[in-house]
Amino acid sequence: MSDNAETRALEERKGAENASDEVDTSYGRIDARFRALVGLGAVAGNGGLRPSVELHGRYYEHVGGWLALEDNALFRNDAQLWRVASAGVQWRPLFFGRWLTGREFGNAFADLTLDSLALDLGGFTAQTRVGGWSDVGFQLGAAVEIPLLAKLDGPWLGVRAGMRWGERAFAANGGSTYGDRAAYVALTLMWSHVFAARH
Repeated sequence: MSDNAETRALEERKGAENASDEVDTSYGRIDARFRALVGLGAVAGNGGLRPSVELHGRYYEHVGGWLALEDNALFRNDAQLWRVASAGVQWRPLFFGRWLTGREFGNAFADLTLDSLALDLGGFTAQTRVGGWSDVGFQLGAAVEIPLLAKLDGPWLGVRAGMRWGERAFAANGGSTYGDRAAYVALTLMWSHVFAARH
């Protein structure tokens, strides 16, 4: 579908809701083309618990990207892993399909939470105690975000989980460094702001 055709479809759906005085089940997501989130949290996985800072960007709540840094500076004990930096893209497959077909529940908290289900694909590099940023690889995961005030702007709670594979993960004689294979779970408190609303 071309950009013009997609825009017309969105306008027609939005106009139909306004004409019938229905609840706007887009909850501002169609008017807000771009949204940014910044968050602080923690990541649990191989290497222990690491505080983290994250930056996310979203386009029409459908696609986006993220940057994240996990740093064990506060808990440098016997953990082999000190830092992990990651970046990637995110795809949210549910929102447009549910909204365009009228399948939203009409409850902002439930709809925003369900539509936030996402797939993450990205890469990472890790710094260990004995060296520099020596481990690199890719990661695949899933995410969900909970709007604490049931609206786009304001605080959200993000939960992510997935797997990371290092450069030696598929080698026949793969080593035992962090990046070979590792599961992770992240919990992040984020602040969301719509910074490019459509008029």
